[in-house]
Amino acid sequence: MAEEDVAKVTEDRITWTHILPFSSKLIVASGDKKGYVGLWDVDNRANGGDDGIYKYRPHVGNICNIHCNEHSLYDQRVYTSSYDGTIRCINLGSNTFDLVYEMSDDMSDVALIDVHFSPFDDNIVFLGRSDGRATMVDQRMGVSTGSGSGSSGGSGSGSGSG
Repeated sequence: MAEEDVAKVTEDRITWTHILPFSSKLIVASGDKKGYVGLWDVDNRANGGDDGIYKYRPHVGNICNIHCNEHSLYDQRVYTSSYDGTIRCINLGSNTFDLVYEMSDDMSDVALIDVHFSPFDDNIVFLGRSDGRATMVDQRMGVSTGSGSGSSGGSGSGSGSG
């Protein structure tokens, strides 16, 4: 295997990897068990540039999902979820992090497992939780805080049974 085909993108064991669906370049995002997220600009390294590695620590727990809006090739937001009970949005255009969702303090035994975008509305994110509940978060409503009942406590999010 060639050296340019391998990169140290996180500080610890990788728990999730996602290829970002950008049309202009190949970027791989990886998260590790300590909350680090590494972005590897594969094309930059292959073309003789710097190592193309950008490391961040948006979480304090295991990264359990990295996701982006695959319905929009121009959306530069990448979402990460963690066992620390938070979902954060990395805006690659401005290199900033925003808190999107946070489990309430009484939910310390519940982990966020999965994140997916609504195919009908870019502002709606669906979360899968380790307690068997699904939660809908409307990002236009600001930061949501989850509660044990499945309702987020904030307008625009909650859960249903089915």
